[in-house]
Amino acid sequence: MLPPPQDSPLDLLRSCHAKMRQFSVGLERVVAAHAAGDPRAAESAPIVARYFREALPNHAADEDESLTPRLVQLDLALAALLARLAEEHRHLDVLLPVLCADLDRLGTGEALDAAAFAERAAGVVGLLREHARVEEEAWFPLVDRIPPAEQRAIRLEMADRRKRR
Repeated sequence: MLPPPQDSPLDLLRSCHAKMRQFSVGLERVVAAHAAGDPRAAESAPIVARYFREALPNHAADEDESLTPRLVQLDLALAALLARLAEEHRHLDVLLPVLCADLDRLGTGEALDAAAFAERAAGVVGLLREHARVEEEAWFPLVDRIPPAEQRAIRLEMADRRKRR
């Protein structure tokens, strides 16, 4: 069994957001390379698809299953915001399979409609950037108010999600 992570839930969330930004930029590069006819688009597409298919859903589950219930207990005024963020996760659950299918096709050399691909990618990237901004401004500051025992439980839940994938 792996030892429990030592980082705080907030440290782990910040790390997840950094990766989200990194892979959003990666997606934008794949789109630009594809539009330019650069073969590197096909090489990078599977890496980007893997992140959106595996890592990002873990992050959304961290927020929806581990953090949201605890944050609502701390501050009921957050309920509407947390509901909005959860709805954005559900919206991404619809958008990402289509985008990943595009990336899969691109990775195997299939032709893609460059404009439609770019539009789907821009929609996902825009949603992710705004989503991360709102989280960081509105509720990241509250995560440290979660009692230490609950923070340890959150870290273990986050680690467990990653072991299952």
